[in-house]
Amino acid sequence: MELIKTGEEGSLLLLSDNNGNSAYFEFVEMIVVDNIEYAVLLEDGDDMVTIMRFEEKGADGKEHYYSVDDDEIFEQVFSIFKEEFADEFDFE
Repeated sequence: MELIKTGEEGSLLLLSDNNGNSAYFEFVEMIVVDNIEYAVLLEDGDDMVTIMRFEEKGADGKEHYYSVDDDEIFEQVFSIFKEEFADEFDFE
């Protein structure tokens, strides 16, 4: 992960997977569920929400983001996000 633009909401992140595939994401919000932080992201140029589990600096000194594979957790985080951002986004 490489932080491209500093700041909180609206920051751009360059995230890379284990296969070396990279994409830019806009950081929208951090939501905590059961003491675990989840980043709500929008892929650059897309309006689809991506939710990733966030872990502060690992052994390599970098922040890490992991896919959320649990549908129940994803829906819980997304529901909180929709409540908090109902005035800013059009959820269909």
